[in-house]
Amino acid sequence: MLIVKASKYTEAGVRYSQEDQEAKTVYKRNLVKANVLLTTESLQPSATGMKVLYSSHRDEPKVQVGPFSLDDTAWMTEYILIDVETEEEALKWALQMPVPKNRGKFEIELQRLEENLDVLEGTREHPMEHDLKDLLSMLKITGGADKYESRNNSVYRSNRTRMAKRNL
Repeated sequence: MLIVKASKYTEAGVRYSQEDQEAKTVYKRNLVKANVLLTTESLQPSATGMKVLYSSHRDEPKVQVGPFSLDDTAWMTEYILIDVETEEEALKWALQMPVPKNRGKFEIELQRLEENLDVLEGTREHPMEHDLKDLLSMLKITGGADKYESRNNSVYRSNRTRMAKRNL
């Protein structure tokens, strides 16, 4: 997982410039072409979030509403989940991510996900397949599913095939 850390700009809701956004789109298309992109999402600023805090004594949890200080913890603004064979390949993709211009500090953290494939045993549908079906249903309601489905069907099939091979 490539984790793009939050900054004072992302926390203030400042969007990327058109040029930076286009570079990010090209980068993500390259991930798709290389058949390594599983999913990517951007997060809203911490002002829209909450924390659930537990004391060391496990008393009742305390709920804290954002915004939160960037100094308190390492907030993220985006994550990109990729499926690669090696740590070196993940690093290669992280180093290719475009860095927004004139936005100060920019940080990408790489972390491995635990594979809990045993949790999926016995399910008839892979979670990614379920998520894609939900997305296609939503797009059909809005009339955009045909274009989305034809463009992304090959990526979906290849990701599903890769996950099936892992389960063998």
